[in-house]
Amino acid sequence: MTKTALATTIGEPGGSVTYQVSVTNTSVEPVTIFDLTDSIEGATAIDITATGGPITATTCGPLVGQVLTAAGPGATATCTFTATVSGDDGDVIGDVVTVTAYDSRRPRPPTAMTPRWRSPRSIR
Repeated sequence: MTKTALATTIGEPGGSVTYQVSVTNTSVEPVTIFDLTDSIEGATAIDITATGGPITATTCGPLVGQVLTAAGPGATATCTFTATVSGDDGDVIGDVVTVTAYDSRRPRPPTAMTPRWRSPRSIR
């Protein structure tokens, strides 16, 4: 999975940043997306499939329940979400997006979180 900030810097004291999240199934089995969350600076994970708190806009909701094929067309899903960030000039903020998926042949929710990717944000 990848997460890309569509703006790499914002002015102090902060503002809105839109992120693009792409999830690719690299396994040999189809998987179903169960959950997408964002954790900023180690805080409690925030659901990025709905607006609320720092999440002001999102297109990630339809990804929940989506089946990603094992390879080729349908193996990748993409969405965007906008979050309000704040900080002082030069701050770098630790940020982890987590996508949880499970084997589509066994339709049940997973018992643990899966792949994470860290994305620093810079306030200038």
